[in-house]
Amino acid sequence: GAPASEAEAYEHAEFDDIFHDGEVRVKPERMIFVNDGAQGTTFADIGVDPALCSALHECGFDEPISIQRGAFEPILKGIDVVMASQTGSGKTLAYLVPLLHDLLAAGTRQRK
Repeated sequence: GAPASEAEAYEHAEFDDIFHDGEVRVKPERMIFVNDGAQGTTFADIGVDPALCSALHECGFDEPISIQRGAFEPILKGIDVVMASQTGSGKTLAYLVPLLHDLLAAGTRQRK
């Protein structure tokens, strides 16, 4: 079925597929919509580093919202991700959590 009108999306198209003549344009076949509505999932449940989970908890972030859950794995895999959602919906954290997770993992690998 068609995605909800306010569905959050990530997309991994080539740069030229996204921007054309100054407008954002994404080929529909290269877009994946994230609108899972799952509740109760923690950052630990999606695989976030325990130290980062603790820091997120201290900042008041206990449960990732759908855009954060949906973006975590593709960003970790190095897929180019473009998210579209309302202001204040958690996009910045959706980008940062996987990057911070990766930095923590890299530090752990270097210490071994």
